[in-house]
Amino acid sequence: MIFVDLSSFLSSLNAFLSRIQALLDTLLENGFYLSQRLYREALSLAEETP
Repeated sequence: MIFVDLSSFLSSLNAFLSRIQALLDTLLENGFYLSQRLYREALSLAEETP
């Protein structure tokens, strides 16, 4: 059985999600194709705004 410190896990997940926009912007700047719809949807799922 695996035990996980839930608060630590959620904190790490939240930190990752807070960087989604920067990661997507870096992909776009380096020639990765991402539709505006998908970009907005990813930010919405991560609870960020474009």
